[in-house]
Amino acid sequence: MADERIGLGFIGAGDIVRTRHLPGFEKIPGVEFAAVANRSRESASRVAADFGIADVCDNWRGVIDHPNVDAVVIGTWPYKHSEYGIAALEAGKHVFSQARLAMDAADARRMVAAAAETGLTTMVCPPPHGMRVEPTVMRMVADGFLGDPVHVVVRHFQPSYMEAATPLHWRQISEYSGFHTLTLGIFAEIVGRWFGYAAEVSAVDAIFTPERPLTDGSGSGAVSRPDSVFIAGRMESGATLSYAFSGVVGAPSGNVIEGYGLSGSLRYLADEDVLLAASAPDWVEEEVQIAPADEGGWRVEEEFIQAIREGRSGNPSWEEGLKYMQFVEAVEESARTGRSASVSSV
Repeated sequence: MADERIGLGFIGAGDIVRTRHLPGFEKIPGVEFAAVANRSRESASRVAADFGIADVCDNWRGVIDHPNVDAVVIGTWPYKHSEYGIAALEAGKHVFSQARLAMDAADARRMVAAAAETGLTTMVCPPPHGMRVEPTVMRMVADGFLGDPVHVVVRHFQPSYMEAATPLHWRQISEYSGFHTLTLGIFAEIVGRWFGYAAEVSAVDAIFTPERPLTDGSGSGAVSRPDSVFIAGRMESGATLSYAFSGVVGAPSGNVIEGYGLSGSLRYLADEDVLLAASAPDWVEEEVQIAPADEGGWRVEEEFIQAIREGRSGNPSWEEGLKYMQFVEAVEESARTGRSASVSSV
């Protein structure tokens, strides 16, 4: 049924849940906000008041066990995604997980295996980058625009960690973020859909500021995730890859996702949200004009609810999340050992 009632429960209601997911879900007919639990009952009560959520729970278990909750939205940091997600599945609830999917590949495999036993709908939140151009890129690649692929290039530089006085962020703490580094997993997911995944990687990384002030002002804490990572390798398609990510670039520019083939090339300028294309034999690069009807966009919440109503997995699936988890763990392995790492063996 198109407007079948679906009660949602929220575990973790931080910035992304408040600014994107809750507003997105409340627009969908038949969706009800049944319960919420946050890091404190006070903060959960504020979210409940702002969005008309029926019940405030003292902890995550209360959300999962709530009789009016049909689907659980997990908005916590990655370190709790598998615990809460698997528990929700065991309780017979559909699960939407905030990105990134898990802490490491083994963590992601546990989630995928648990979901496979249930037939329930699962989905992981996709990155917002490149959504407008994605349908066009995927169509052009599927139609053979690139020809034989030869190179995939990604660069994403940010100034986030330039200043030593910038407080320690949870994303810089392995205990909470797992093997995730900067936007590595985000762009691996995008590249995976557009051009395929990596088969083998060689990586180097660095931490330039080993300690940072704690957000509560109580002292300092150790930085355990890299400030930068650079990767070379080979794609499953046989193309070579070159990826560069850094949070310590004072004047970043030219952030790109590029796919090169013997017949054509596609360059996505991430800062401008512009897609450029060139093709043999003249190789004149021009902007790809995308008609409004062909544009992609943010429809994450709608996709999850529609997937539940149609009895299928959401897109992106947890299986896709496992793929980028294998990639980021292979990068971690290579950086730690100084040797290349096979993605499929992780």
